[in-house]
Amino acid sequence: MDCQEAQERILEAFVEPLGADQRQSVDNHIATCGTCRSFAEIQRVLDARLVAAVPTARLSAGFRTSLRERIRRDPVSAWPDFLPDLAHLAGCSVATGVAVCDPWGCGLHRFDVFSSSGNTSLLGRTGGRRLTQFRPINRG
Repeated sequence: MDCQEAQERILEAFVEPLGADQRQSVDNHIATCGTCRSFAEIQRVLDARLVAAVPTARLSAGFRTSLRERIRRDPVSAWPDFLPDLAHLAGCSVATGVAVCDPWGCGLHRFDVFSSSGNTSLLGRTGGRRLTQFRPINRG
């Protein structure tokens, strides 16, 4: 065990007791490392001072009951389940509208359908110029 791991375990021991194997590893490291032994002692003294200086909060006997009642009475206002779907639909509608209308005139904004000898083709136009030709799938 290195010093960083030992110091992390020392601090963890103040929150939750260490397992037997971890406690033994920390004790073995502290026995051979003066820096970590000093660190552990400083932390023990600091913890004792904090416990003495900060009073433990005491809750009244009816606190939990009144808290549960308040939670039941004042439910948390959550967003409706449909709201993400509505936002998605609105975003797609705006994007489609911009793509179709093309208010800036920088893309394909109109399709003309031409028919010649029964074969329909779709010509895209941009600013009066023919951009490309699309051929339909022959469904015979």
